[in-house]
Amino acid sequence: IMRTNFIPKWEPYWVELPDNKGAYRSTDNRAERFPGRLLPHNQYAMHAQTYLVLQSIDELPELREKAVKMARYFRSKLRPTGKGWTWNYWDWGEGEGDHSGPEDSSHASINVGLAVEALHRGVVFDRDELLRFAYTLLDRMWNGSLDDPSVGDRIDSKEGDRYFPIHRWVELCEFAPRVWDVCLAVYHKRDEPVSLLPTMLYAQEVLYHHGSSRSERR
Repeated sequence: IMRTNFIPKWEPYWVELPDNKGAYRSTDNRAERFPGRLLPHNQYAMHAQTYLVLQSIDELPELREKAVKMARYFRSKLRPTGKGWTWNYWDWGEGEGDHSGPEDSSHASINVGLAVEALHRGVVFDRDELLRFAYTLLDRMWNGSLDDPSVGDRIDSKEGDRYFPIHRWVELCEFAPRVWDVCLAVYHKRDEPVSLLPTMLYAQEVLYHHGSSRSERR
């Protein structure tokens, strides 16, 4: 499917960017609001994650190279803020005003997923940079309560509690065990939705695999 459908469809929309970075742009479909503009970070991040995972199934060096370039492009748009990161939902240029406002907590889970996959595949991101994503959640988005937790609607704010998906965010417990406590509290508050069971079980395995003690988790 990837070789015969997905890749041929998207190849015409690949963009090489300075400093060995890259991304995909929107198609020329008449339904597109901004044809030809670079995709929002979460959209090309799905390409990149897929390409990275595929390397464990089938050696596709051309896709790995593109995945690394996309991860590198996303990394270049992260701004250190306190102990965490801030980034925009969308950066379509380098000039003043060529970007949207800060990313929302839902789409940000896809960006986090890209960073996690890149680290695990040994490209672009290191553990300290993943820890910054954890602190983005813990310091800038979470209201600080485990009894009545809420997570802000944007990566730079504690305001709102509508979008946070838990998925992918909870995997940051590998780098900061407190993330598990926050996400588990949110999970309980949401009446433990069955759809999130695989996510929580995987994250719990990640947490214990990396040897976090009970005192650290608390």
